[in-house]
Amino acid sequence: MNQALLSVAALTSLAVLSTAVAQAPAERPAPPPVTLSVGDPAPAFAPEVWVKGEAFDSFAEGKVHVVEFWATWCGPCIAAMPHLTELQKKYPEVVIVGIAASESRPKEGAPDERLPYLRGFVRGKGDVIGYRVAYASDRTLWNDWMAAAGRTGIPSSFIVGRDGNIEWMGHPMAMDKPLEQVVSGSWNRDAEAAKSRKDALIRRKNAEIAPKVAAAMAASNWDEALSLYDQMLAEVPDHAPTMVNRFKLLAGKAGRSAEASQYGATLLATLANDPMSLNEVAWFIVDDGSVGTRDLDLAHRLAERGNEVSEGKNPAILDTLARIWWDKGDKAKAVEIQTMAVGALSPSDQTIMAREIRATLKRYQGQ
Repeated sequence: MNQALLSVAALTSLAVLSTAVAQAPAERPAPPPVTLSVGDPAPAFAPEVWVKGEAFDSFAEGKVHVVEFWATWCGPCIAAMPHLTELQKKYPEVVIVGIAASESRPKEGAPDERLPYLRGFVRGKGDVIGYRVAYASDRTLWNDWMAAAGRTGIPSSFIVGRDGNIEWMGHPMAMDKPLEQVVSGSWNRDAEAAKSRKDALIRRKNAEIAPKVAAAMAASNWDEALSLYDQMLAEVPDHAPTMVNRFKLLAGKAGRSAEASQYGATLLATLANDPMSLNEVAWFIVDDGSVGTRDLDLAHRLAERGNEVSEGKNPAILDTLARIWWDKGDKAKAVEIQTMAVGALSPSDQTIMAREIRATLKRYQGQ
């Protein structure tokens, strides 16, 4: 459970090349081409019905807008509502609108109760939804925005700048800094556009390669799976999820410990400033049952670097470090570091990971 501590970026993370069995390539349709990117003019925005707040039919020049796609059935969308409301309060000059464009369609022959249900839902939320809400019954807005941008999951937000162009797109819980910089005029759209193009490339390559990786893994064809990972890395050399999965395959199911240790050094150099990826690999080394030979020295170097980058404040990384010391036989050092891990937790944190970190300290102290 060490890996349960996820950053906001994990909420917005792209689909990664997985070692799980997935659909065969022939069963998965090719994704539509990405035609909407950061820097492009925002598509038209003309919802059928405005459910809450003042309506508008175009993006006013000189004003920042946020368009968020959501649905009443979407738990993460509901969880993000208070945050969007806080952002609206913080930036009253920004127009934030949630567009319900994915409501569940009625069964054939049944009455369409989507709009009445949406109205009641929004009314019931009261001040929790402190921003505009609109509704679309068909897929036009979804296709023009979400599908065109290659985005498949909700909630998903778009920041439209003062000139009517897309400034940023992503999960609303990760929107604070981009929105602050767009409002202040310090946002670097060109840098974000380059990142957006890279993300689109990753999505396209992942859609192409991931099913093939799954098939290779199901057939225990480790060479084929590694070759596919290498194809991905040839186009996106620093793609952390692919590098991590490649290491896991070498160290785990493929049983190639020497190659894994050598690749781990490459991974450490390439992902030196990605503490959570380093920690994921270190924890895999010490905890995963598929690992035959545990390179504790490599795990130690990975976790130490992750701890350095996170300034010793990440309880998951500290938990990993303590486990490494425990496995190395230095129980006193393990207790010392695990105590730091517990101290890095919020006293009110009762997540599974937090409970396990506290329980681990007690176990280390009692043995």
